[in-house]
Amino acid sequence: MIDDFSKLRFLTVCNKDELKLLEELIFELAIASNAICTSDVMTRDEKLTGLKQLNEINIRVLNIVSQIRNGDSWSNKESTLDMIHNHAKRAPHVSHWIGNAIIRSLQTVNA
Repeated sequence: MIDDFSKLRFLTVCNKDELKLLEELIFELAIASNAICTSDVMTRDEKLTGLKQLNEINIRVLNIVSQIRNGDSWSNKESTLDMIHNHAKRAPHVSHWIGNAIIRSLQTVNA
């Protein structure tokens, strides 16, 4: 889904950039959803499964954003990556879009 370098960058993002990273990830996953909807290579069932998994990721990431905005800390970045990876495994035909969303989010935060 993502390479070790991107995983390390995700895990070590500084506290001041956490919220920005998560907001960018939500945005990039929305773009991925649009790409899935217009894909000519996937079946209807593959699209539906992929969109369901992207939606689950977005819901969980949005909950983390809400917690951070309420003053809580993002306690476990590794468990967030594990959650994303588990949802990507449920829809392997969209895992590259999920990985690209993470990488583009990191690029935006580090720009």
